[in-house]
Amino acid sequence: ETIMLANNSVSRGQSPSYSRNEQKLGKDLLSTDELAILDGSKCILQLRGVRPFLSSKYDITQHKNYRHLSDANPKYAFDVGKHIKKRLKVKPTEEYEYFEYIPADEEMPQEALSDFGNFDEVEIFTDFPDDLEPI
Repeated sequence: ETIMLANNSVSRGQSPSYSRNEQKLGKDLLSTDELAILDGSKCILQLRGVRPFLSSKYDITQHKNYRHLSDANPKYAFDVGKHIKKRLKVKPTEEYEYFEYIPADEEMPQEALSDFGNFDEVEIFTDFPDDLEPI
């Protein structure tokens, strides 16, 4: 909420003068104590391109697709640990690019470049850092 404060000043005498001062005074959308007593069925929504506003909370159990959420059915829960452990298996007949992560402050040993050996099965890791450099 913005509050406009206007101050007028008039001076009378041999040289009369007049001045006007305008100030914009702002305040938080809600203060800490106002948030503490906010009704539990209300929330503040902040969306891109729109000023924050007070709204009623939505009961997701009433939504037609609620049954597809992990809250309603645990089989829809995302298992992060399982996802991280998942590795792609590549067959020896498939073509692939091999990358090895080497931190920028380390040099790759020359013997590591010469021969990677023969592999029956190669394990490809899918969780590399973003700054990979091809060998």
